[in-house]
Amino acid sequence: MFTSPTVIVIGAGASAEVGLPVGETLKSEIARALSFGTNGVAITSGDREIYAAIMRYCQLTSIHDINGTMRTARDLASLSLLGTSIDNVLHSHSHNPIMVAIGKIAIARMILLAEHNSKLKMAVDDGYNLNQELIKDSWYPQFWSLLSEMSLATSPADAFRNLTIISFNYDRCVELFLFSATRKFFRISDEEAARAMSGLRILHPYGSLGPLPWTGNSDALPFGGLEGVDLQKVSSRLLTFTEKNSDERAIGEIKTAYGKAEKLVFLGFGFNEMNMQILKSSKESKPATCISSTFGLSPHDISEIQNIISKSLITDRRNVGDGVGRFIAPNGSKCKELFEQCRFVLRS
Repeated sequence: MFTSPTVIVIGAGASAEVGLPVGETLKSEIARALSFGTNGVAITSGDREIYAAIMRYCQLTSIHDINGTMRTARDLASLSLLGTSIDNVLHSHSHNPIMVAIGKIAIARMILLAEHNSKLKMAVDDGYNLNQELIKDSWYPQFWSLLSEMSLATSPADAFRNLTIISFNYDRCVELFLFSATRKFFRISDEEAARAMSGLRILHPYGSLGPLPWTGNSDALPFGGLEGVDLQKVSSRLLTFTEKNSDERAIGEIKTAYGKAEKLVFLGFGFNEMNMQILKSSKESKPATCISSTFGLSPHDISEIQNIISKSLITDRRNVGDGVGRFIAPNGSKCKELFEQCRFVLRS
């Protein structure tokens, strides 16, 4: 367990270690999925499920220009290859609600498919039995070893003490892993594992595909579930950069946790300006130990990341941007390597 208030900020690079797509791959997959072709009777290219969901969207919103809507889908396919990410493309075209709706449907479908084909899906069966050998090359086992250290099976909720997770991803990888690991490590039932995790805050600023079945939520969606999925409904749970989260209480909870953290851990995070605005502390905070994975980043970028994080923390109303106590960024580290190289820092 963590001994001091710790916030883990998760970006696409963290889920990539179990096979989910990062921005470049996701936008290419969406471009292919939206490149619809027809023979006059049926579609011959593009993703059929997305096509059907777009048709349902047209029905629900009384859009009669189907051909025009499909042209918008093909336009988005082309535009997505030019943007830094599909999220940025949708932000640039936020004035076009049809394009945004199509984009969110495509994102929902692609992330569900990615969950379905991920190493984590292979490692966790439908009964939540975890085979950690299948995800040994990811950060999850290392993360769990820290959480479970000094935790007792008679009090499994203690494993999550002092921990808040802020995930900027739409997927539910961390939720599935932690539930399955809790259940296996402490040898407890689904109900007991769910109770143990009920006190853990996992916050999704941009929403997620939906709660997992073990939560007991009536809107639950199985991890990587593809059967009978209402993509229109699932996509409505996702928020773009422009839409953000209008729930002031939820955003306040994120800012408070971030500002009060004594350790901030960034995993596969891109430090996008809009995301940093969501995190930015609104109240005075203590200098934090900041630890970041750095895979694919140059030394110059790593130095700039330290500045970006520092500006997001306030240690003195007269001295905005002095919030980093220690900055630790192992050169070229993926998330797994970060946990391996910073174990003693994380547990202190």
